[in-house]
Order: sequence, then structure tokens, then C-alpha cells
Amino acid sequence: TEADKLTKYDVRHNKYDVVHLIFGNILVTTTVIVTVVVWAILYPNLHRVNPAKATEHYLSFSSISEHVFNFVFVQFDFYFSTMTIVDANLPFVLLFSIAYGIVFAIDWFVDGYAIYPFLSLDHSFAVLFLFGLFLLHAGLFKASVLISKCKSQRSSDSSDKAYDELSSNPLIEDTDV
Repeated sequence: TEADKLTKYDVRHNKYDVVHLIFGNILVTTTVIVTVVVWAILYPNLHRVNPAKATEHYLSFSSISEHVFNFVFVQFDFYFSTMTIVDANLPFVLLFSIAYGIVFAIDWFVDGYAIYPFLSLDHSFAVLFLFGLFLLHAGLFKASVLISKCKSQRSSDSSDKAYDELSSNPLIEDTDV
């Protein structure tokens, strides 16, 4: 129907939509994790140890734009656009999470530094934290799928209503005749 065209990606005809959909699906969940880790773990722990350094680093414009504005814009884009979170993209989200873990491990072995102290590989729980981030990514993705389904249903209902109102308006000419 015409209303479906207003609310769905057409991945059969436009490969850009496929790429956008996959990266958007990864981004929606990743921004949540990054924001929570920064503001619930990293900032409070550094502030406890060195308040001046925590303030300088995390309350700078650069950090705020990376860890707050980015989150707000991505979530805003997801909730108020027609972008959907598709169950079939779970493998891509999990591959991203695995790739992150691999790059993190390589970085650790090359320079011995963990950007997130709780993931430092000299701690016995680091592997569990990495696995936890993997599971968190999967869980947030599944929650986003449910939100997306609710959003699509709501959007479809409002699109159908808007389309019905427009098509019944006598001032709009029917050019399909």
C-alpha cells in the first residue's frame, strides 16, 4: 500500500538502504553502551581518584559531544524516523562486538594499555567483562527490535490515517486516473 512506502525501507531496490540499516542498527545499541560506560563507570571512578582530571577530560566540549550529543542525536534519529531495527541484523551487531573485543585485545598486547580500566587484561575478570559487553549488546539490540516493532506499528497506524485523510480530501486531485 501507499502507507507502507512511507514507513519501510526498500532494501530490494536500494543497496544504500541495506548499509544504512545495518550501521544504524549497530549504532543505536552501541551509543547506549558507550554513554552508560562513560557516565556510570569511567567518569565516577576517575572523579573519585582525581576530580580535576575527571572534570578536565569528561566535562570538556569534545567529550560531551562524543558521549552526550552523539547519543541524543542517534536516539532521536531512531525514535523519530522510519529507521527500523531488524532482527536479521543481530549477527552484524554481534560481529561488531566481537571485532571490538579483538581490536581491544590487540591494542592491549601492542601497548599494554586498556582504554577502559575494568577491561585491563591483567585483571582476571576482563574476559567476563568483554563477554558481558557482548551479551549487553545482544540484549540491547533485542530490546531495540521490540521498540522498533512498536514504533513501526504506531507509525503504520498514523500513516494509514494520514493517507486516508489525504485521499479523501476533495481539494486534492487524483492524478492516477
